Amino acid sequence: MSQTEFTATLQTTISQWTTFNLESRKPTLDKNATQTKNLHTQSQNARKTLADTTKAFKKSVKHEASTNPNMNDKFSNECKFIIKSYQEEIDKLTKRCKFTDSNYLELYKALMELNDPSSVLIKA
Repeated sequence: MSQTEFTATLQTTISQWTTFNLESRKPTLDKNATQTKNLHTQSQNARKTLADTTKAFKKSVKHEASTNPNMNDKFSNECKFIIKSYQEEIDKLTKRCKFTDSNYLELYKALMELNDPSSVLIKA
């Protein structure tokens, strides 16, 4: 790389990092990381409540089916199918959220440890 190319690349990099302004973004990153952790906790609690409600509903349908001869097996099976479908989708969404949260928090931790290179680049 020639001196002219290096200087042009350095100027572009300085401009990009100055525009990005990492230091000004850190408070927002902090806030978002805290909110991500809080939402994760809320989601875990809501999922537990939903699991308990689902178990109670399943018991209710099973009890109703055993005591009510007018309730047919088709209805009971449809309820089980719908519940299972919801549970599978919730599991997929939970897995996706955990993956996204984990990646965000990993990136957040790495960025918080960095110094904004724009001031050093300007001096170079």
